Amino acid sequence: MRRNRVGLVVARLQKFLRTIRSPGEPNVAAPGTADCAEVEIFKNLLEMADQIAAHNPGGVLQLVSAILRPLQAEQMLSVAERPRHAALSPVDFEQLFSPDYFFSYFNPEDCLQVPVEGHQVDLGRDVVLPTPWAKERFAASLAFVGAGKQLGIWRQDSNHGILLVLPWRIGIVTGGNHSITAGILANEGKVSPTNVVDLGPLLDRVKSDGVHFICRQSGRRLAKVRDARMAALFELGRYIGPA
Repeated sequence: MRRNRVGLVVARLQKFLRTIRSPGEPNVAAPGTADCAEVEIFKNLLEMADQIAAHNPGGVLQLVSAILRPLQAEQMLSVAERPRHAALSPVDFEQLFSPDYFFSYFNPEDCLQVPVEGHQVDLGRDVVLPTPWAKERFAASLAFVGAGKQLGIWRQDSNHGILLVLPWRIGIVTGGNHSITAGILANEGKVSPTNVVDLGPLLDRVKSDGVHFICRQSGRRLAKVRDARMAALFELGRYIGPA
């Protein structure tokens, strides 16, 4: 069984600090021309965010959901459509926006630990990213958990763990992947997160132009954009505002 990773967040962040390049070293993204279609996707998504925010900034959270729903579906469905023991790996908090760990730029001040009190994750509204991996447990959860089923309506259990990432309100499941997946698919349940982090300071330090992630202070290229949707998602955090 995959370990609950909530308790490892701080330790991993400290590990990244030891592996990032020193300020004097160049950290320029690999050469190459960005795919024009990908850059167009990035620009179009931000233009849509502008249109939404002009009427209601809170509506940008629904655009966040639209961007992440395909990823959510892939994570939930891989256990069903792939061979046994071949489900996708869990979504990695540190690689949420880029395969390069926090753009090789992380320091502890970029990630604020927020008290969990007052925060709640709605499985039917918020984007929650579980990764079920055991076929039998996946089948049993969908068969037995939920209103009108043998085990009844979905309820939070002691093994459920969710890391809530602000300001986007992205929930990354760290425990109870199978039953949380059942709650999402049944549009049932609310969960108190086990850990809450706010990446607002990272937004203050890093920006994206759709081609690279860039240090806002020095203009240095930190990492190449690999996925236009995820680069746009990062920028949408500015529309949502403080957590």
